[in-house]
Amino acid sequence: MKAYPVVDGHVQFNERCRIPARPVIGCLTTAPKHEVILTRKEGEFGGNQDCNLMTSGATIVLPVNVAGGLLYFGDCKAIMARGEIVNAPECGMRITASVELRQRSREMTWPRVETDEILATVVSDINAADACRRAFRELMLWLEAETGASRQDVAMLMGMVSDTTICQVSNTFHTAQCTIPRSYSAVLAQSSLG
Repeated sequence: MKAYPVVDGHVQFNERCRIPARPVIGCLTTAPKHEVILTRKEGEFGGNQDCNLMTSGATIVLPVNVAGGLLYFGDCKAIMARGEIVNAPECGMRITASVELRQRSREMTWPRVETDEILATVVSDINAADACRRAFRELMLWLEAETGASRQDVAMLMGMVSDTTICQVSNTFHTAQCTIPRSYSAVLAQSSLG
């Protein structure tokens, strides 16, 4: 196995190539509702979704299914491409995080990511196309509930400005994300007013 040192915020690929690091938490999860699973699995609880939006400064919203949540972090990488086909090299990482309990909204099933710029949903499925469709639907339901806009308006706007992409296809269940610039949430809220 080859090691790629991280020096001065860059991954040293070889003597001529240094890649700016962008740390990612590949596995971020709470305990599932009905079973004990390995941390390398993914599902509605989060898990090994390898979503590169789960990085410094992001707020990750996970469903809590059991008392205490049982939050777990792992599979950290200094940098990881979107659409992971081969596993990016893992690294040790010091994670500083805070936990805030929120009331779980009725339409939330899968993990969400919030940053200053975007809102995103992250979904895993045995079929990558189904993961993409479900990620789109999760975001549509979220925006509909948050803004009060009609489902048709939300879907049409998302059809123009959202971005549905693959996070990883290296695990048994594939993961997709659907993102939208946060500014469009305000546009939808205004459209619901008249």
